[in-house]
Amino acid sequence: MRVKPIYQEHPDPELNGNPLTEAIQVILCSDKVRALINYTPEFVEDFHTQPRFYQNMNIRRLSEVFVAPQITPLLYDKFMEFILDGYRFRNPFSKTMTKFLHELSERDLLIHDEEDNSGNVKANTKAGTKEKPALMHKIIPPGMTTAPGSIVSGPSGSGKTSIIRAVLGLIPQVITHSGYKEHESFQQDQIVWVSFDAPTTPSTKALCLNFMKSVDEALGIERYYPEYFPRTKNLSVDQFISAVQAIAANHYIGLVHLDEMQFFLNYSETKDAPNLQTLEAMFNKLGIPMVISTTDKGLPVINMNEQTKRRILSEQHFKLGLLKPKSKEFARFIEALFLPEVWGETDTLINQPEFIQKFHYHSAGLPAVMTRLARLHLFYAVQSGRSAFDTDLLKSVFESQFQYMEDSLAALRIGDLDSYEQKAFRNKDGSIAWCLEDWDENNQAGEPEDESPESDINNENNATDATLLSSHTGGR
Repeated sequence: MRVKPIYQEHPDPELNGNPLTEAIQVILCSDKVRALINYTPEFVEDFHTQPRFYQNMNIRRLSEVFVAPQITPLLYDKFMEFILDGYRFRNPFSKTMTKFLHELSERDLLIHDEEDNSGNVKANTKAGTKEKPALMHKIIPPGMTTAPGSIVSGPSGSGKTSIIRAVLGLIPQVITHSGYKEHESFQQDQIVWVSFDAPTTPSTKALCLNFMKSVDEALGIERYYPEYFPRTKNLSVDQFISAVQAIAANHYIGLVHLDEMQFFLNYSETKDAPNLQTLEAMFNKLGIPMVISTTDKGLPVINMNEQTKRRILSEQHFKLGLLKPKSKEFARFIEALFLPEVWGETDTLINQPEFIQKFHYHSAGLPAVMTRLARLHLFYAVQSGRSAFDTDLLKSVFESQFQYMEDSLAALRIGDLDSYEQKAFRNKDGSIAWCLEDWDENNQAGEPEDESPESDINNENNATDATLLSSHTGGR
């Protein structure tokens, strides 16, 4: 989201006289934060009298339902605190920041490798000497305070990435400045936040390219990724990290979110693979705070270097988990998902206790499974003409459409998180194939057998042909 700034002073004088902070306004009401993030799509009022095609269209929209977890306002406050407090030390008109950016630029001009006409890198030496310099990315101009960081953890499917990016979506991502007060020459695209994934391969260059791609997407242009991707063989890791530092500093990035940190564990013993120290060099030492999200499996990565852990993850550890059947969060999720106009029941939690109990059991209280199971079950109920609260049909849908996750979810039900993550059925890119529709045939060596929920559906007089049922691939 690119916006033009409306400069407003804050009650805190430390945040004023700075275009980076005055261009950002804070939502101070927790209820408003939740309201802006909660989302229920619009459904037709006469759902049950609509032709089947339009019923299916509405059923697909169940995948769009989003319920803000309890920690949502806390995350928003923490992210805004990180951003505004970080910018407090990075006022573009302060002598410290001006000097920092100048020396960062001079660093690259003085010791950046040059490429010969063939595109190969020449020897990396200090100007006028034959000595190799220290790694460029470790030469950080003085003046910046080491930034704080937080971690968000929870099992796969608990909604970590969704809620982090939903909260970030409340904050303008790119602010285009065209002068500020007497500083008419201040023409700048300020990137308030970026969010990108850790690479699945043990490559620091891939980590850098993921960052560059996220910057390009934020700016809405193809700039950094097309420039550096063709040069992966010619430029060193040091040069890539230095380029990331320059991009982050010159765009005044306010917050960095790295997702899927557990991938670091897969290549923790591989030489030159990215790690927390890499992230610290890229952002933390430049005064840019970080938020890192990971499954519980990735938490040991944090403890590999105690000193880096204290610096880069100095703030709260936010945890997401399963929705317990008696919890208020589960009740809110059910209320949002089982809408009366679609399901034909005014209070599902109270009036359909057996169905809800089995629904929670099959889904293990995992939001990613709950949304998919509700949508697929309703689809098959409509096609077969059976009750939307038929527990036998629910069991059939689960066993046929979530067959590759049964062992994994069974482990989750007894609290065995390690086995749950190990047994989860994944595509090659690391994403979980929660159900048959999530299976990416272009991302797998083979293809799973697709089954429709039990043959008894097709024995109903008004049931749809099994081919139609098995080919359903609703919205993701």
